[in-house]
Amino acid sequence: SFAALKADGSITAWGSESYGGSGYPTDNGYTKIIPAMYAFAALKSDPISGKTSASYLVGQADVGRLIKVKATYTDGEGNEESSTTSFTVIGVNAPGTYVSNISVAQRATTKLVDINYDVGQSEGNLITITVEVSDDGGATYAVSAQSFSGDIGAGILTGAGKKVVWNAGEDWDGNISSNMRFRITATVE
Repeated sequence: SFAALKADGSITAWGSESYGGSGYPTDNGYTKIIPAMYAFAALKSDPISGKTSASYLVGQADVGRLIKVKATYTDGEGNEESSTTSFTVIGVNAPGTYVSNISVAQRATTKLVDINYDVGQSEGNLITITVEVSDDGGATYAVSAQSFSGDIGAGILTGAGKKVVWNAGEDWDGNISSNMRFRITATVE
């Protein structure tokens, strides 16, 4: 498919419906089109009004948005400095919940995989944690993974330093993939 950014910030696209020729955004305010292999991404500069605090909890309305964070500070010599980072929101947990600081590593010489994460929730309720496993870079989460232990399932308290262990030797023995992805979902009980 092909896409063009109009002067008013709207987008027009044409071509195969399977590859972005339909379903494109119909509003305006977009600033850039980024081509991808079989589609395109449209970036929109849309400041989050009044959000200048040290934290911001992403919500369902943020899915698909590029979130850019700029931190300003004064260095040890009194000079104002800043640092900017950005990310695209690909999914949101239940309202008010979040999973962050995810790290995954296979234990050397074993078939055990350590999944570390932090989880928070604005209401202070107990959380149910589920973990899904993908061997195709996140296109699907079809690996039949059930041999988990640790901070998973119902009754999980919010906080940092949570850990789940997946026994891949039990669920997925003899398989190898360099495209493994893990999806952790938190829902309020």
